[in-house]
Amino acid sequence: PYVSENDKSIFFQCIKGLHENKVLYNGIYNKEDGSIKMSKYDDKITDDLTSFMPFKPLGISSAGEYVGLVEAADVLEWLEENPEAEANEKLNFLNQLAEDSNPVLILVEP
Repeated sequence: PYVSENDKSIFFQCIKGLHENKVLYNGIYNKEDGSIKMSKYDDKITDDLTSFMPFKPLGISSAGEYVGLVEAADVLEWLEENPEAEANEKLNFLNQLAEDSNPVLILVEP
């Protein structure tokens, strides 16, 4: 389990069924409106602005963005399967990736 906090929200992980049928969940508590959103850890998030590859959030940044990390080889595989992504100007930088590039840091505003 993990907890990360910033001025806007608290990102946390929790386990259901600690002794049997364990399921890990991600949650985010919005401090402004008091709402909580939960999803299974294995559920992935897709950036609806760029349609970049789905990822599992690892935490939140100090600015309140979901943070993810994806291996460059996985991004290249996703690009092969989604050639329409090359037309998106916001994803142009991905064309510079090589299999041995550093992992890609993903920041997505909730």
